[in-house]
Amino acid sequence: MGHYPSLKSVMFTDKKIFVYYGFLGDNNYGDELVYHATKALFEKDILLPVSRYMPILLRLFVSLNKSKISGIAVGGGTLVGRFNMAAFFEDLVISGKSVYMHGTGVKEVIGEQNAWSKVLSRGNFGGVRGPMSVQNIAVIKKEMKIVGDAAFALFSDSTFQDRGNNKKVLINLGTHASYHGQEFFRKEFKEFITFLIGDGYVVNYLPFHEIDLELGNELKKEFAEINILKQPDGFEACAELFADCTFAIGERLHFTVMAVMTKSPFISINYAKKHEDLLLSLDIPEAGLSPDLASITKIKDAFIKRKDFEWTTVRKLMIDYKDRQFAEMRQFVSKS
Repeated sequence: MGHYPSLKSVMFTDKKIFVYYGFLGDNNYGDELVYHATKALFEKDILLPVSRYMPILLRLFVSLNKSKISGIAVGGGTLVGRFNMAAFFEDLVISGKSVYMHGTGVKEVIGEQNAWSKVLSRGNFGGVRGPMSVQNIAVIKKEMKIVGDAAFALFSDSTFQDRGNNKKVLINLGTHASYHGQEFFRKEFKEFITFLIGDGYVVNYLPFHEIDLELGNELKKEFAEINILKQPDGFEACAELFADCTFAIGERLHFTVMAVMTKSPFISINYAKKHEDLLLSLDIPEAGLSPDLASITKIKDAFIKRKDFEWTTVRKLMIDYKDRQFAEMRQFVSKS
């Protein structure tokens, strides 16, 4: 999917090479979004993803040419937990490389604490997604900055526009595992879809993963009126879909991130702590519902009051986070 630079481009370059630790989407839109956000940050340099499944010649290159690597970029997503290829990244830090954290989420219980502690032992740059991540990472690293979600590097006022009062609603379902309250929420969600269709709204289902598509196709068997959209190809295409709706509700974290970045009134279904972390970072915890409390009454109330959504603070915080991400990146690159 074009994630990797060519071997020639890394062997014969005057640019700095930063290895990337993070998920690659492979048809997971959220992972693609944060990867391309990090690429946008380091557009003047070379970003080289490192994983067990990278092309064999590139893997051989990074193993034999660690001196050519300028530093480590830890991408978005909730990454501080299980640590793949920890020894490789530890060796880089031991050799003097610094770390830039791009809005990384931190699990409540950090797996491989010792490895993460070693990697973050040097002065590191950037920061984590939100206040809950700051609290979780404190066991191994104090005084961590909040820089918001990695996708905020792509924020622009050109996509942050008032929504038209049209009759289109964007919806999404999808998780990698079942969660507490899932059965209750999805039952209430279907009632909301029934309400929308009955009131003349166009319901567009936006999948961010093939799991989501399967769930969408199941919904369509019950609600023939639902339009199943194609997974978006990049940020701009996704932003256009959100710009064309009057309200958005979904499970995926980066479905909510896209709603925030496009000024689309929304309700987040907080099936995981990462959703709460995101909303707290933007000072809008009330914009999320715990799945076991996401009744049709509360969903409809958020929908009816969608024009009352207060965006001023949200926009200011996203701009501040984006500026912080770029400022930290520039310091990181200059000292790498």
